[in-house]
Amino acid sequence: MAARVVVVDSSKVEKNSKEKVSRKSKDKVSKSSSQKSKDKGDKSSSRRSKVKGSKIEIIEVEVPTQNYEVPVHDIKSDEKTPAKPSKKSKRDTKLKTSDSHESPSSSEKKKKEKRKSSGSPAESVHGSVQSESNGHPKKRLKQKSPTTPAGLIYGPAEIKDQDEANIPRASDPTPRKILRVQDLDLWRAYEPEPEVEQIIERPEKPKIYYDIGPKALEDPSKLPEDWTSEELDLDPDDLDAQIHRCEERIQANIMPKVFRKRLENFKAERIDREETRKKYSGVSWDVIHRLESLSRIIAKLVEDGDKYEEMANVKALMVAYASQKLVWNNGLVTYWSRGVQLSQPRPFDWDEFEAINKKYNGDKGFWVEGIIGPTPGLNMLKGSFGPAPFPQQDLNFVQIYIRLPGKEWHQHMDFLHDTGSSTMTMYEGDIDDLQAGNLNPERVPILGLLEVRIGSGEYISSPLIQVEGTLIQDGVRLLDWARILTTVSPGRYRGRLNPRSDGPILRQILSTTFVPDGDRVLHVTNKHADLNKLLGRRRPGDPEGFARPATSLETVRVLPEPRAAQGARDAEAQARAQRGPRRKDRFQRNLENMGRVISFRPPRRG
Repeated sequence: MAARVVVVDSSKVEKNSKEKVSRKSKDKVSKSSSQKSKDKGDKSSSRRSKVKGSKIEIIEVEVPTQNYEVPVHDIKSDEKTPAKPSKKSKRDTKLKTSDSHESPSSSEKKKKEKRKSSGSPAESVHGSVQSESNGHPKKRLKQKSPTTPAGLIYGPAEIKDQDEANIPRASDPTPRKILRVQDLDLWRAYEPEPEVEQIIERPEKPKIYYDIGPKALEDPSKLPEDWTSEELDLDPDDLDAQIHRCEERIQANIMPKVFRKRLENFKAERIDREETRKKYSGVSWDVIHRLESLSRIIAKLVEDGDKYEEMANVKALMVAYASQKLVWNNGLVTYWSRGVQLSQPRPFDWDEFEAINKKYNGDKGFWVEGIIGPTPGLNMLKGSFGPAPFPQQDLNFVQIYIRLPGKEWHQHMDFLHDTGSSTMTMYEGDIDDLQAGNLNPERVPILGLLEVRIGSGEYISSPLIQVEGTLIQDGVRLLDWARILTTVSPGRYRGRLNPRSDGPILRQILSTTFVPDGDRVLHVTNKHADLNKLLGRRRPGDPEGFARPATSLETVRVLPEPRAAQGARDAEAQARAQRGPRRKDRFQRNLENMGRVISFRPPRRG
């Protein structure tokens, strides 16, 4: 849509541009204004006019059809915007812009009527500018915008400079703050949170019998009633204490084979730790784990190529950690771009990340150190499926709507509910599909490379990016769009034989539960109390008229199923098989019984 933008050369505007015109000089002002309007009509081809020695240029430009808005706190006094006149000056200004063929009184009445219908021109500073037929600039129209807290922006805003353009926007927006990189004190030193020493009350040392005799006791049925093989009084990471306890157990001659094997494992682990410690001196174990992970990432980049140009960042991080210029601080992150450190350790903030990432073209060569723990992430189910007719028959899939940050286009995607994954997992083909749905596809902000250990024990390195996700049912968005971290695997999504993984996102933003009713249905809700209704439902094997007592989720314990219920469960399973497969729509909600609870059912055979 073509619009006109008025550019005022304010350097030549006199300081007394807001001077008031007395009522006695109305006739003179009207005559002068009419003469100016005639001059404007003669020179309309050049689209230039003179007002008190200043220049007004009307330039044809192309602007988006969406309305723009800027929070009030973001407007600075040095910006060249029209000043809001007083009531008296507004009245006198109307006389200056009136037509030469109309009297001041009639022109003033028409202006009042227009102001009532379209809003006062002084009420909006950043409204759209249009042109009237007589050549005068039309009054700026006030544009309606949602009421937002100070500092938050919920939709497209007028872009004033490059830093403000860093903020992604959409019509169904995620709340964001307007931040400028030059306003951030990136080199401020944040003190890490003090580590609170956890006092763990451990039980007393278990009783170790030494009067068994020369013959070893290896029959579990003949063990003393109060004997236990668990060492609950010891710290699991204290290898020296664990080794000493194993030697005591072997000397007691009770189940010696078990403790000899346990002793062998502990000694091997202690040797590995000592060898690792020799490589890195003077640093903490967190830094050692991080250096080991970064070295494996470098090996992967050399082998597979540096598609995202992260080699410089990885090498710079290793040098900083090895020289102790950078230490691992839980809860603090540092920003890096192409091997250069951009900040001191500071708390992670999504708005800060988006601003810094955009400024440094963060689709490649950008890194946020500390966003994930020092050890590799987990994706234990990924890569562990074998070729089987129905490999995911008893697994749950959830439907999440995903979009790129601040973009309009979103897609429904199926994710395997994987409690063994530390992050969400998508595919490069998914990102390509999301970019194809936008008119102006932009780069995807990257936070670095994440090393993940899969179920087979192997390590893989995947790019860590930002997306936005929510749950939508029956056309209604049930949650705000949330900013999510996800890793990107090569290739495309090929159905449920090669699933995506949802990671911990549902457990972070919703209440989730499984009900022991035999259906293996995952229930999620944004109201914790709604889940209590599920626990009171009748289950297979319950007698007629049985009323299950109200139970709080905090007191629920997983109990073994009574044997009397096994026959009823088998009968119910047989009845379900006779009824045939249920409808394919798994995104269900029973409003009468479960409130706002959403149920994700596992796929059925057939």
